[in-house]
Amino acid sequence: MPVINSEEAYEQCIAAIMAIAQEKVRHANMPTEVATAEARELGEAARQDREAILSLNVAAELVDSLPVRAAAFTHAVGLYEACIAGDPEAAARLKELLPKGYALQKYLDKYMSYAYRNDIPYSKKMDEVRKGHGHRDMTMDLKTYNIIARDNPEPLRRMPAFDFNKVAEALATHDAIMDAQAKAGVDPQQAEETKDIMNRAYTYYKMAADEIITAGRFLFEGTERYNNYISEYRQKLSKKAARTAQTANPDTAEAV
Repeated sequence: MPVINSEEAYEQCIAAIMAIAQEKVRHANMPTEVATAEARELGEAARQDREAILSLNVAAELVDSLPVRAAAFTHAVGLYEACIAGDPEAAARLKELLPKGYALQKYLDKYMSYAYRNDIPYSKKMDEVRKGHGHRDMTMDLKTYNIIARDNPEPLRRMPAFDFNKVAEALATHDAIMDAQAKAGVDPQQAEETKDIMNRAYTYYKMAADEIITAGRFLFEGTERYNNYISEYRQKLSKKAARTAQTANPDTAEAV
């Protein structure tokens, strides 16, 4: 099997990877170590079966670039994993805090946007807050909400449904996230960007892989080589789901 330098493959593919439209980006619905292993194996299978696959009018560029796309995806996974490496306990704490932060952000934005809608200086501040996105901006938004609410609390106090405890909670959550980030040694914005590139690299790989998988199944159905175009991981999941369904409802399972 030809050795492909994954870093060189990544550099070769990065322009095409980043050109993928956001709405088309996919993510691997399996562990990354499984996805990268299956990608490399498919690339080798396609290399061996090149002429047969081409006979079905699959574009040569897709077949020939598949091993390179798989290697680029592997490198992108490595970059992401290196980016999120840090103190495991702090990383776990950060994972717990981020959903809480986003929930607070949503809650405060809902009430504060309405409460300050006619107060031009504060409404402008709220507009600025809404322009941000991602973990870093969410974390900073929590502190901004706290400052605005403490500076001018009356509009919020006139709203009976508003829980003013959320104002202090926003600052406490901001501080906790910042502390966890520092201990984890992870830049959440960089992690988010690196994850996006990893998903794009997977999408770029799948843009070639899906067509080759389909061709391989048509070519080799009923033969041993058919297994080269089937995900062993997904097969195991399907069998496990079938066993679970049969256990839960044996009468239905037997009737199918």
